[in-house]
Amino acid sequence: MFSEEKYGPGKATTRVGLMRPDFRQWFQRVMWLLVIWVASVSVLGVAAWILRMFMQSVGMSPPDT
Repeated sequence: MFSEEKYGPGKATTRVGLMRPDFRQWFQRVMWLLVIWVASVSVLGVAAWILRMFMQSVGMSPPDT
């Protein structure tokens, strides 16, 4: 995250500069959050589908309405 050229010895930085990410970093962080959320919801959906198929195969399906 921190490179030697930008934050190496003898290079003065301000705390505000380190605490305020630029738009590109913010966008990447939001996209990673979105990707992780979509992946987790997808995995839960697949797990629920597999459980439902298993339950139907052993005769535990809900009654027809």
